[in-house]
Amino acid sequence: MRWPKWQATFYVAPDGSDENPGTEANPFTTVEKARQVVRTLNKSMIGDIVVVLRGSVYRIDRTIAFGAEDSGTNGHDVIYRAAPNEVPIVSGGRQITGWQLDSGTRWKAPTDLDDFRQLYISGVRGIRARSGKLNGEMNPAAGNSFTIPHEVVN
Repeated sequence: MRWPKWQATFYVAPDGSDENPGTEANPFTTVEKARQVVRTLNKSMIGDIVVVLRGSVYRIDRTIAFGAEDSGTNGHDVIYRAAPNEVPIVSGGRQITGWQLDSGTRWKAPTDLDDFRQLYISGVRGIRARSGKLNGEMNPAAGNSFTIPHEVVN
């Protein structure tokens, strides 16, 4: 069995800094920084390059696009993977705050989002509201408020 030869391993963690060298003890804080550093090394690879993401939510405000310049060369791979027994989540989601009791057991929160596909409540995917359903509703004409039943919030 041929064991892979590692050229470099970089670490990303939410408590890191993009000024760090990306080591396990001093990780980067963003996937973008790791990608940028990998791009400086992968043109003449002598072994695989591994980027290890520690478990956490990595919030991004734009798409991270990987292209040919992010791939391996010379028969080696660039590998992005989770740290053992950890779950990293790269999310472009936006947190909605300011929840207030609307009426009865329904809650609402203001937002400037006018189109969304998913709503998570405490990390659990919520049921998308539909007009006339008891599980909640979204009324863009009323300031783009999300309204969900109280029992889903708790």
